[in-house]
Amino acid sequence: MEFSSAIESSAPACLSDDCKYIAIPKSGERIDICLTGSSKPVRTIQVGVAGNAIKWSPESNSPTDSRRILIQGRDNVRAWDLDDTQWSAKITNGTGGMGKIASAEFGRTKDEILILNDFGSKLTVWSLVSGRHVEIRDSKSLVNFYAFRPNSGHLAFLSRPAAVDLLTIHAPESYNVVRTATTSTTDAQGLKWSPDGRWIAIWDASALGTNVQIYTADGNLFRPYLGNQGGEDFELGILTLVWSPDSQHLLLGGHCRRVTILKSRTFTPMMHLDHAAIINLGEDKPIWQEQLTGPLTRSYTIVTSPFSPPTSLTASTDQDPKHGISLVTVDASSTLVVTKDDLAPTTAWIWDLASFQVKCVLVQHSPIKRLSWHPSIPGLLLIVVEKENVPYIHLWDSTKGEPVVAQMPFRYSNGKFDIQWIKSQHPKPSLLCHDGQRSMYIWPWGKSNELEGDDTVAGIDDSVDSVFEALVGRSSQNTGDDSDTEGLEDTFSGKSKRTLLSSAESTR
Repeated sequence: MEFSSAIESSAPACLSDDCKYIAIPKSGERIDICLTGSSKPVRTIQVGVAGNAIKWSPESNSPTDSRRILIQGRDNVRAWDLDDTQWSAKITNGTGGMGKIASAEFGRTKDEILILNDFGSKLTVWSLVSGRHVEIRDSKSLVNFYAFRPNSGHLAFLSRPAAVDLLTIHAPESYNVVRTATTSTTDAQGLKWSPDGRWIAIWDASALGTNVQIYTADGNLFRPYLGNQGGEDFELGILTLVWSPDSQHLLLGGHCRRVTILKSRTFTPMMHLDHAAIINLGEDKPIWQEQLTGPLTRSYTIVTSPFSPPTSLTASTDQDPKHGISLVTVDASSTLVVTKDDLAPTTAWIWDLASFQVKCVLVQHSPIKRLSWHPSIPGLLLIVVEKENVPYIHLWDSTKGEPVVAQMPFRYSNGKFDIQWIKSQHPKPSLLCHDGQRSMYIWPWGKSNELEGDDTVAGIDDSVDSVFEALVGRSSQNTGDDSDTEGLEDTFSGKSKRTLLSSAESTR
């Protein structure tokens, strides 16, 4: 395992979607843009004011397309283009009558910025080409209430203008409403497109029981999943909802220590993954437990079945401990899934989706914070744990079987330590870790020469020229183009475009 030198920063670094660039905040209100794997900036941007978050424009299909970056403040959002040093944009919050800016990010392209105001009062889509904006009001919540359809870019949006939840489908660019549907939910918690863009899953509040509504891409209800309605005991509903990368399975993590797997062909349960309090596996399915073998030394050893992992009931004084499956994630090949049961917060369960059986169990020394599969290498898992005095990196590789743990070469500075995969086509994986004051590259199985980056320095941008000022209050753009619905009708090939267009209405 190799580590780079520490890169000083004033806030956590931010990777671009394609992991080609990394934005490193520096003191003095500037951002250094580096090629991933390098610490030498290819551009420095003077941002003028401190911001709350840094976001990159989405990955483009064109390798020659330039990238943009934005920094969000409470009263304005500013954006810059990496290639065009003379271009910049600024969007102000006007009078702030609808609250401060809660979040901002690029839309489906680098030419759109989405701004959500405090309290979820409205979502504003700004065009960086025309300077016009479209407002979509009464958003359902601050998270999981909208998503872009893969490939076509249609926006699915959850709102609650009155006493019911509404699903609206918006056309790309114009954001005209092409479909409105009243959902059969009492308090919808979010929506997610399937990776192939054929389905939209909406789930209800867990306190109301299991209620998942499956809609087609054109906004028609296909089928609800209401769980086991025949039982005598009322069960709390969905805590986590995840699509497999191949869109073949929808995984539902509930409060009952169970993951339900629905087949996307019928959306009926095909298997349940139950998390028992006492783990009893065969000899070919190991239980790995992290052990302290010295003051700063960790290793994994196999423990025999049956085994009872530590629970939150024994380690916490909380009178109402968390319970339920809070983490579910599927690997790049859609063959392995890892889960975490909050009642056993140090335990990661790894399941084989071909046999629906446990493959192995990993028991950590500290509670698990995040579970992350490598974005392109199947079966390579990163385990991020809660704060410890000295940070460690935990990895499990399905081809090797035995997990590994290694100490990081620095201590915590402010308790914000995090680590993430760097997506790359190179055979040797790499990671980026940061703690808010420094960043570092990690190569778990040695450094790949291709990841060293190009240290050629480009021009330095010390000024903000050609500022584009977009003030709140300008009229919305409404193209009225009948092509808005194109691409929505591939769920069922027999649907008529005329039927879909008859439900179109102007953007609220």
